[in-house]
Amino acid sequence: MQNYNLKSKIQIQIKRAQILDLIRDFFKKRGFLEVQTPILIKNVDTAPYIEPFKVQFSDDKNKHYQGYLITSPEYSLKKLLAQGFGNIFEITKAFRQKEALGGLHNPEFTILEWYRTQANYRQVMKDTEELVCYLVKKLYHHLYLFYQGKKIDVSLPWPRISVKQAFKKYAQINLDKTKNLNYFKTIIKQKGYRIDPTSGGVNWNDLFYLIFLNEIEPQLPKDRAIILYDYPLPQAALAKKKK
Repeated sequence: MQNYNLKSKIQIQIKRAQILDLIRDFFKKRGFLEVQTPILIKNVDTAPYIEPFKVQFSDDKNKHYQGYLITSPEYSLKKLLAQGFGNIFEITKAFRQKEALGGLHNPEFTILEWYRTQANYRQVMKDTEELVCYLVKKLYHHLYLFYQGKKIDVSLPWPRISVKQAFKKYAQINLDKTKNLNYFKTIIKQKGYRIDPTSGGVNWNDLFYLIFLNEIEPQLPKDRAIILYDYPLPQAALAKKKK
């Protein structure tokens, strides 16, 4: 059993190394520059629902400092864009706490981010599906993969559905009307959800994710890669409003 576990761990590390090499190959062939930005930073990420790790450290004179481990490289990469860098990408470690541990979350994880200049988010959608297809094709020589016992088709083009369409289709909610918070709360209560009165003020994002995680995400296709786009304006951190 120990030999089997060791062999499995070795295979995972080999596959991981192949994937990282292929990601770099994909972006470099398209003219992207790979960059490295700090993992330990002075100022915290202000995105809601993301909890960073505080880090205390000292210098040789025993002067104390406080910093944070990055929750993503986004801030640093956008500083490079503002300084005039062109298309860039980074593969790095990131850290987040106070998230449910399991198959979807880990306090330490590897993250890929890339940025295009002179392009919009639809081009980034295209990058995403082409990257996944490139990886799957190179690794398995076909355009499907198996994940948690399910066969997933990643062939192009991927279907797309807006968040507004998804709420209408899967939860029968018109997101435009939820701009009225009291109306949104009424819909939540009618669906049988309880809002804890002791949890303080409930904001729009709380209600959005209550529906999204319970009614939207579980109904998305399990056998097909899909792009969910046009998230509502309250979630537009470091992004401009769509025209």
